[in-house]
Parts: sequence; C-alpha cells; structure tokens
Amino acid sequence: MRKLTFLLLAISLAPGGCAWLDSFRSDLPGQIAAWEASGEYGRALATLRYVEPTHPRYAQLRKQKKRIERLARELTVKTIRQANALIAKGEWARADALYRDVLVRLPEDSKLLAARQEFLNRRTSYLMHIEAKRLLSRGEQLLRDAPLVAEIRRVIPEDKRANDAVVELENASRATARALLQHGEIALREENFELAERYVRMADALTHDDDLNSRIFIALNQIENHQIEQSRRELARSLKTLSQLEEEFHAALRKRRLLTAKLLLEKMQTLEVKPAAFRKHSEALDSAITRRIKEALDTGRRLYSQGRIKEALNHWQSVLPLEPDNPELKTHIRRAERVLEKLHRLGKGAPATESLDGS
Repeated sequence: MRKLTFLLLAISLAPGGCAWLDSFRSDLPGQIAAWEASGEYGRALATLRYVEPTHPRYAQLRKQKKRIERLARELTVKTIRQANALIAKGEWARADALYRDVLVRLPEDSKLLAARQEFLNRRTSYLMHIEAKRLLSRGEQLLRDAPLVAEIRRVIPEDKRANDAVVELENASRATARALLQHGEIALREENFELAERYVRMADALTHDDDLNSRIFIALNQIENHQIEQSRRELARSLKTLSQLEEEFHAALRKRRLLTAKLLLEKMQTLEVKPAAFRKHSEALDSAITRRIKEALDTGRRLYSQGRIKEALNHWQSVLPLEPDNPELKTHIRRAERVLEKLHRLGKGAPATESLDGS
C-alpha cells in the first residue's frame, strides 16, 4: 500500500501527472463540465488528452473536448486582440496582467504563449527606447553644465567642492556616453541608422575616453558609409532635379557629411548645371574639405605628441577619402603605421616615436 501511495504521489508531481490521474475519475464528464463552466479550459483539455476510446463515456467526452477547444481558441483570439488594444493605448501593465490571467487558464496554448513572448519583446524594446531618451536628456544637461562647472573651478581653483564637481561631471559624462554608445551599437545592429547617429554623436560629444574612442569611430564610420550607400541607391533609382540635388548638397555641407556632398556634386556635374554655379558649389566643398582635413591633422598631431598613436591614425585615416592624394596626410599615416608596427613587434613596449617632421 505504501509503495502504491508513493507511486501515485510521484505520478501527480510529474508533468501532466494530475491530468492523467483525473482522466480516471468516475464522474469525469461532470468534472469536465465544471471546468468548462469556470473557464479552466487548459485543465479540461489536458485531462481529455488521456481519455482512451475504450472509455464508457468516450462519445460524450469527445463532444465536450471539441466544444472546449473552440472556446479556448475564441478566448485566445479575444485575449490577443484586447492586449494589443491596451498596448496601443500605452497600458502595458494591464496587457501584462491580462496575459498572465489567461495563461493560468490556458498554460499550454502555443498561440497565447507566442503572443505573450512578442508582447515581452515589444515591452523590452519600448523600455530601451525610453531609457535611451532619458540618457539623451541627461547628456544634453551634462553638456550644458560642463562650462559652468569649469568656470567655478577657474574662479576658485583651490576649492575642493569645485574640483569634486568637475570629477563628478566627468564621471557622469563618461558613464552616460558609454550607455548611449551601447544603445547606438544596438541600433546599428538593427539597421536603425538615424537613431544610432543620435546616440553615438551624443556619446562622442560627452567624452573622449580612450576606451570608447575606437568604438565611437567605428560606429560613426558605419553610419556615414550607410548614408553614402543610401544616397547612391536613391540616385540610381530616380534622377533627381538639380534643385533637389543642390538642396541636399548644402544640407550635407551643413551637417559636415562631406563624402556625401562630394557624391552629390559629382551627380550635379552630369546634369545641365551652369559652370558658374558648379564652380561655386565646388569651391564651397573644397573649402569645407580643407577645414576638415586641417582639423584632423591638428587633432592627430596633438594626439600623436601625447603618445596616442592609434587615435591619431584614426583621425588621419577618417579624412583620407576626402583627399586621397594629400601628401601630408599620407606621410603622417605611414609614420603612425610604422610606429604601431614597432610597438606590436616589441610587445607593446614604449620605443621613442618618430617626430612628425621625420626626426
């Protein structure tokens, strides 16, 4: 008797064990009807799966099963429709409660489980979007605070609170930039380039942390490469009017998307553009490219002099496509590559770097 008791206990604890035991009830049709009336469709269907054709009330139980399956399908469709309506109104908590309540009654319904998982994915995505907006807002505030905090320390450089405020702001900026960059990299993987650019450019403005610089550089290159490719596809799909091209050209100049501006200028050259107008556009682009290259050269030299060779190389390489034959850029790049190669060979030791004038 004790062995039988333990066996029945083990069966009841096993997955589906209770349903199997329930299928042997003498009053099974009445119990199924009671579960149907209380909306416990999952329990009723789980039990009915174990009913054999040899059961004396099999025909009646089969009719009950078909009716409960129909009711379960209707409940599933109704639940998903109601949950989507709640989500559309932003009532995420009520939608979550609805799914949980119905899954208690239909715990094995595949459509309901899939809809619940889709809901969880959508909620996660929405919460990430809210968090990213909060980080952008935080980043804007930190950028506004930076000159104020710096001014306080300039006025009273010996004040501990002023210096602590600077350190606190730098740490907050670095942490916010890191979080924004993570959101930007996720957006890039999802090919949401517009959103990625907002996050990455804010991260770039907040900090120049050595650990983040290379990731920011890679992300910005991905974004601009996408923008260039997108422009190529758009230009190939339809021949835009000259006025549209000129508008996009000036917008690209304002946003410092110089490779895109260069592509648009090349396209304008194939249209019937007046020589004087084309010369004006070309001069504007040349001037912007000259300024951008000078900035990159100056920044690269400063980084190089600080021993930050890789960062300097990144800056110089990023502008080389704007002027591939620029001798100064090419010289600096070759020199930086030689130094990095030496560092690699020596196991990242610290040999004296070549000066930029070759000495």
